[in-house]
Amino acid sequence: MLTSLIGFTVVAALLTVSPGPDFAVVLRTALGSGRRAALCAAFGIAAGCFVWGLAGAVGLTAMLAASKAAYDALRIAGALYLVWLGVQALRSARARRGTDGTAPAPDAAAADAPGTAGRPRSRAARGGRSAAAC
Repeated sequence: MLTSLIGFTVVAALLTVSPGPDFAVVLRTALGSGRRAALCAAFGIAAGCFVWGLAGAVGLTAMLAASKAAYDALRIAGALYLVWLGVQALRSARARRGTDGTAPAPDAAAADAPGTAGRPRSRAARGGRSAAAC
C-alpha cells in the first residue's frame, strides 16, 4: 500500500510541474508582447477555467457525457475553431513577411502586426480564454 502511494505521489507531482498548453500560451505571449500581456493571458486562462467550472456546476458537462451528438458537435466546433486560428496565424505571418522573402526584425514584426495597435493585452486575454476553453 505504501509503495502504491509513493508511486502515485511521484507521478502526480511530475504531472503537476510539467508545462502544458496554458504554459505555452503564457510563455509565447510573454516573449512576444511582454510581462503585462502575459499576465492578461494568464487571467484569460483563469476566466476560461472559470467558464468550464460554471458549465460543470450547471450540468453541461453531464449533458455532454450523456449525449454523443452534443459532444460531437462541440468537438467539431472546437476543431473548426482551431483550424480558423491556424489560418489566421498563417495569414498574419504572410502579411508580416518582407517583400524580399525574409522575415522582418522581431520588434518591427510585433509593432506592425495587424490589429494589435493599442490592444495587445486584450488580445492576450482573449487568447488565454481560448486556450483554456479548448
